[in-house]
Amino acid sequence: RKESSRAPLKKAKDKGRTMGPGASPSPEAPLDNEAQLSAGAWDLETLRATAWPLTAPPNPRQRFPAFSTSYATLDAARAAGDDTAIVAVLEELLAAGAPLISQDAAYQLARHHLTLGRRDLALTAIARGLSRGGGHPLARAQLLALQGEVLEQKGDEQGAAESYRRAQQAR
Repeated sequence: RKESSRAPLKKAKDKGRTMGPGASPSPEAPLDNEAQLSAGAWDLETLRATAWPLTAPPNPRQRFPAFSTSYATLDAARAAGDDTAIVAVLEELLAAGAPLISQDAAYQLARHHLTLGRRDLALTAIARGLSRGGGHPLARAQLLALQGEVLEQKGDEQGAAESYRRAQQAR
């Protein structure tokens, strides 16, 4: 695995001057002190866009039919809008033995919490999913990309950038 780069991030106001590896600032568009970048730096928007896997991880519903009852219960809870039941089923799946199921449940639980504005609970669910060994690289990348989004929403641009970089490496 490659070491992650700690290159500075571009601010949104510099969005029009995105730089890629080996690029250098344009002399026609000088950057102010706050936004000065070293060669190879990426803006947060670019990191976010490239962090998400291009294909979805394997569907655990298809790979693990033994959990079909849990998934049916989850579908019913979602249809009813029952937050308590949704969280309970996803917590149960997250505790399941198979890493792919746990990672998928962590992702769904984090998304659920994030939809309801519970960023800290979303980060906790993501951390639990990432702590599982094994699984699938795309499931791990998906969790890391979501972690980047949550950190970005919380105003932690450096943490978000690191998560996005780790998501790119996990694929």
